[in-house]
Amino acid sequence: MAITVLDAGMGSEVSVRIEAAGHGLWSAKALNDAPHVVQDIHREYIDAGARIIGSCCGIGPVHIKALPDKLAST
Repeated sequence: MAITVLDAGMGSEVSVRIEAAGHGLWSAKALNDAPHVVQDIHREYIDAGARIIGSCCGIGPVHIKALPDKLAST
C-alpha cells in the first residue's frame, strides 16, 4: 500500500519572501502582487520531489487541467 503524506509550509515560505506577509489579506496580496513568488515556491517543491501540489482556494477542475501546460511553459 502506498502512502502519500501532504505537508508543506506554503504560508511560511510566502511570509519569508514577501514583505508584510501574514498581515491582512496577505495570501490574496501575494497571488495578486507577486504570483511569481508563489510559482517559484511550487516549482521548488516539485524540484524537491513533490508529486502533489495544492492551493488553498479558488482552484477548480479547469485550473487543474491547465496546470501541466502552465508548468511546462515556465
